[in-house]
Amino acid sequence: MIQPPNNFVSYLSKGFLLAVVVIIPLVYVIPISDPVQSPKLFAWGFVTFAYLVFLFKNKEPWGIRTNFFRFNLLRIFLLYALMIAISLFYAINWKAGLFDLSRTILSILTLLIVTNILLIQKNGLSYLTRLVLISATILVVIGGFQFFWFAAGRSASYFYASLYEIKGLSGHKITYSIYLYLTLPFMIYGFYILPKGWKILSALLILLVLALILLIQTRAVWVGLSIMVLVSAVTLIFYRIKLGYGLIRMKIKVLVYSVIVGIIFIGLAFLFAPGFKEVAQYQVEGMQKYQLERNVPRISILKSSFRMYLDHPITGVGAGNWIIEIPPYQDDYIHYLMQDRNSDFGFQNWIRPHNDIIWILSEKGPLGLILYLAIFLALFVYLIKIVFREENKNNVLLSILILGSLAGYMGISIFSFPLERVDVQAILMILMAVVFSLNIKTFSGELNSAKINRKHLVIPGFVSLLVLFYVLFQFKSEWDLSRLMDTKSNNETASRVEKRNRDNARIISLDPFANPVKYYLGICRLNHNDAGGALDYFDKAYHEHPNNLNLLFALSNTSLKVGDIPGSISYGKKAIEVYPFYPKALLNLATAYYMNGDFERSLQALLKIPVTNPTVLKAIERTKQQLDKS
Repeated sequence: MIQPPNNFVSYLSKGFLLAVVVIIPLVYVIPISDPVQSPKLFAWGFVTFAYLVFLFKNKEPWGIRTNFFRFNLLRIFLLYALMIAISLFYAINWKAGLFDLSRTILSILTLLIVTNILLIQKNGLSYLTRLVLISATILVVIGGFQFFWFAAGRSASYFYASLYEIKGLSGHKITYSIYLYLTLPFMIYGFYILPKGWKILSALLILLVLALILLIQTRAVWVGLSIMVLVSAVTLIFYRIKLGYGLIRMKIKVLVYSVIVGIIFIGLAFLFAPGFKEVAQYQVEGMQKYQLERNVPRISILKSSFRMYLDHPITGVGAGNWIIEIPPYQDDYIHYLMQDRNSDFGFQNWIRPHNDIIWILSEKGPLGLILYLAIFLALFVYLIKIVFREENKNNVLLSILILGSLAGYMGISIFSFPLERVDVQAILMILMAVVFSLNIKTFSGELNSAKINRKHLVIPGFVSLLVLFYVLFQFKSEWDLSRLMDTKSNNETASRVEKRNRDNARIISLDPFANPVKYYLGICRLNHNDAGGALDYFDKAYHEHPNNLNLLFALSNTSLKVGDIPGSISYGKKAIEVYPFYPKALLNLATAYYMNGDFERSLQALLKIPVTNPTVLKAIERTKQQLDKS
């Protein structure tokens, strides 16, 4: 039999699970622009590295599986990570993809660590289920409080707008909803296998999570939940003889009570949120009729992503480079904005295409997408084989639930971006580790004790150290960026913060909104009346993101300040290629043409500005007068 871990390793393993399942979802750092992504990634990297370091210090051998590499799941996952690493070499900005690579490496390490823990830790799955219930309880309480604080009593459009404040500690309501969705298999499993008190908590959480998913109106998760129910139900019915009727028979009393509680809860939602019905109808209509105007921007960005892929059909544009390469391809989106030239609706800076499948295809090419889909295909094969051969009915039930949830996750990926979110990927790795461990137990026969020594930890420890080094810089960069713009009046303080940002820029290129770090350094120089220094920073930033609208305008405007009129015109023309009706860029371009004596082109630029104001009107009049004189 597998040798059980000593007390030190046992407590260490439980601590790791506690950190990943309970602590990481609660990490939220307010003083930075994105309080979720970098802080959670840093916490994940720190926990993983700390676990490996403490495990390295353990001198006593303990049982562990060291032959994971013979399993297809891990081989495919490693090839996918390798594909990301290779893509950095041909991407226009290799530093932009490091976040993706770091998240993927931490995912693989977590998959291995949690699988090991579940294989050697007695009652490890039961302990993990309890931790998920604790984590879900905390997040449900936070989300419930946010709902009654922001949305209760509101109606119509006010209710719809308030829903975006219900995001737990995940930064966005869709991420919060996806995370809760992925905890459902553990809740249902806990209802069946845990003691009475935990059963009651599980049943209550199932109702509350389903109610929150319904209330906060996340359509992608509605789709995923529907797929989960369908796949799980069909699988359960199909294998009903294998599973036995006793497993699927629920007590009528519990079912009736659950329905009653659910009706009461939904009734309270209607009572406290008068606009719930109208908003729900609005959301369902948006799902049924893709041609609606509000769906046009999202559909157009998917078309743009595919056109971009067609220009890079083999390799894609490289990990992290979608946001850098996409602006010139947004013709449909531009056409949508052009329909009402009197509108002040501005150009939206899309960070992602809201579709993980298209995202992966456009960044990593067809091979990267095939590898990504193969990871889930391997999981589905494992799960189906477990259902056929596993004798433990509880494990079969959990496998069916996970099968349904992973199928639903793939459905969510078509309409949203769960791949990007750190906390979602962490809980997804927990689910994958459960599948991996059940597959090994079911098909590997008797688990033999394999003594571990320190050499087994050298490579994963070194890799986790490199990742931790990067995520520390990522977190520090965002922290320093938030301070950089708050130190305009204090030259000495600004100088120190500027130096730290220069150091960060060696590894980090873009902030969460895809603005280059060096762009902010240029703004800092402008705030201290150093146009030449600013232009130098802007020029360096241009090589990292040549399609950034803010940067292109800054380059055009600053070039004008230093007397470089041809340079100002060049960058201005580039800006309006990205967005033909960018008011600030058009006004700046018109000024440059005017100073260059080209009054006709100056007037053309002014007339393209969609929203007129007294300044623009005066400029048009002045330019027309100059044309008449000439």
